[in-house]
Amino acid sequence: MLLIAGYTYAQQPHVSAKADTNAILIGQQIKIKLQATVPATYQLQWPELTDSLQNFTITETGKIDTLLQNNLSTISQQIIVTTFDSGIHYIPALAFNFITAKGQMPLAIFTDSIMVAVSSVAVDTSKEIRDIKPPIEVPYTFYDFLPYIIALIVLALIIYFVYRYYLKQKRKQKTIVIQAPKRPAHEIALAALHELRNRKVWQQGDIKGYHTELTDIVRTYIANRFKINAPEFTTDEVLQSIAIAQLTADTKNTLRYTLQLADLVKFAKAHPLPDEQEQSMAQAIAFVEATMEPVIKKEATI
Repeated sequence: MLLIAGYTYAQQPHVSAKADTNAILIGQQIKIKLQATVPATYQLQWPELTDSLQNFTITETGKIDTLLQNNLSTISQQIIVTTFDSGIHYIPALAFNFITAKGQMPLAIFTDSIMVAVSSVAVDTSKEIRDIKPPIEVPYTFYDFLPYIIALIVLALIIYFVYRYYLKQKRKQKTIVIQAPKRPAHEIALAALHELRNRKVWQQGDIKGYHTELTDIVRTYIANRFKINAPEFTTDEVLQSIAIAQLTADTKNTLRYTLQLADLVKFAKAHPLPDEQEQSMAQAIAFVEATMEPVIKKEATI
């Protein structure tokens, strides 16, 4: 019976907090060892240590070590605390939460609080307060002025190069650079859509690749046409953007059809019907044509 009782006691969780001293002077440090012994099948939640424990400040938190022996886990950690208030203070009890392997409700077990007597340093008030030693005058050396000398040299170099750059720009003759007109965004998008249709990607079995490339073309067109970061937006973010929200309901619906069908293919592994594949391309082309910038024709001079 004694053996059974001893075994049962050993299987019970046990926690402790031990200090290396119970009396210090203000500002001195105390080492506290936290330790918990639980069956290996238990799940133990270690106390969350903040920057302080009531009147004590935690100055150092050691790593948590675990030792497994005879189906028991012994977990320990050392912390160092200090305080600057004299008197009798208590390091509070710390809670360790644990649950058994059978999924019971979390249980808590607490360490004992630790009493610490904190003494102040005795001061002889009958004597005059004075410095231990008089101030020592240190003569200036070249190295004391060196940072200022370097700063002046660097400043002079910056002024010199800025002045040279200014003179060079002033002497430069202005040249007119004639740039070729940029290709309209809708031309690029429509050409890419027709090229994708002619390659018959989904007909060859690559449905995901077809819809990925289709929506990439549409999103790039939106970015170039409306100056929004459509390639990085989700479908909802694109549809709710200010530029798209101002379009007509029919135009927004054509865009919504293409983007949402692509999302179903890419993320839900949907397999659209052939008619839906063609409809997605047609809706993309219709959206581009409905939102393309008007072409401004210049009148010829005689």
